[in-house]
Amino acid sequence: ARQTIESQVDLNEAVIELVRSGHLTSWQARQLLSGERARFFIGKYKLLKLVGRGAMGYVFKAAQPVMNRVVALKVMSREILHDERAVARFQREIRAASLLDHPHIVRAFDAGQTRNTHYLVMEYVPGKDLQHWINVAGPLPIAWSCECIRQAAEGLQHAHQKGLVHRDLKPSNLLLVGKSMGSRPFVKVVDFGL
Repeated sequence: ARQTIESQVDLNEAVIELVRSGHLTSWQARQLLSGERARFFIGKYKLLKLVGRGAMGYVFKAAQPVMNRVVALKVMSREILHDERAVARFQREIRAASLLDHPHIVRAFDAGQTRNTHYLVMEYVPGKDLQHWINVAGPLPIAWSCECIRQAAEGLQHAHQKGLVHRDLKPSNLLLVGKSMGSRPFVKVVDFGL
């Protein structure tokens, strides 16, 4: 038992050093130490951390090493792969995302399937959604809110010109670029194909 404890302590120390040196993120370290099968890559994308979870699957912050950029990787949940309608919805989302190219809509870069994993690669938007700011700040300034609505409307107009309807527009699907409310918001609409 003592040898097992010592080996666990050694593993913890090694993982801490890998995080300090930048070889692992904190999320990767927790995955490694959880005892479950850690998965750090999906295709050519390196998973950095889990940023969201929904009925269809997960969204990860990921690295695309070849392009040297950070992306958002939306991965379809394995639990619903047997549902042909869910797979079809995910494929529709991919096709819809490929049609859209506007500053106020999160851009799609790639999509694919590796083994039993379907994924969509999108622009990573650093910041929080509008629902977060409503929860933190309460009622938001009118001029600031109107600017958010105007920008979202511009993105939606582009989508409508391409024949797409959002169907789930809400504050949590409006991302605000940046880490603070700042003086002028910049909005990106997400989650079109659902």
